[in-house]
Amino acid sequence: TSFPSYAVNEKEAQVIRYIFETYAKGEIGTRPIVRHLANMGVPRIKGRNRLGQTQVRYILQNEMYTGVRYFNMMTDQDSPKIYKNKHGKQMRRDRSEWVGIKVPAIISKELFDTVQKRISYNKTCYRNALRIQLLSNLVWCGKCNARCFSYRRYYQVKRKDGMRIYQRAVYRCRKKGKSHNPEIDTRVLEACVIGMIK
Repeated sequence: TSFPSYAVNEKEAQVIRYIFETYAKGEIGTRPIVRHLANMGVPRIKGRNRLGQTQVRYILQNEMYTGVRYFNMMTDQDSPKIYKNKHGKQMRRDRSEWVGIKVPAIISKELFDTVQKRISYNKTCYRNALRIQLLSNLVWCGKCNARCFSYRRYYQVKRKDGMRIYQRAVYRCRKKGKSHNPEIDTRVLEACVIGMIK
């Protein structure tokens, strides 16, 4: 007989506070937090055995925990014919068009801002710095005619003189299948393109 409303699940709210407070200290990242949550016996969420890094990162950027739930955040954009999506591409609206309602707060706005500052700082670090590849948005899969995206990974290799850090950047197609190579090294493709231009 009453209007719908949001209520805090105190058991899960304790997990949310632990994630924010631990990450805000700046001593450990999301991966150790995931391990700690597994050791704490956090219950399954959405069919998963435990919270993963993707879920923890989403939680750390969810502004709803500060006491405001926003609606009207996304809109459909007309997509080119190359995209077989009748609804178009989802784009984020300008923040002035968002509609916010008050909900029970789980963390303070100051704690949320501290976490966002650390996330912004981490994006500028060498280990996961965002870079635009030479052929970004210009590579298409020859088998499924889908646009390829580029990503860069850093990995360690043990050598006789110690650990070495290497980076690997590739252009990758999201689709998989038989006789379908989903990715190609940027050094191989870019070298071929530069050779053609010369």
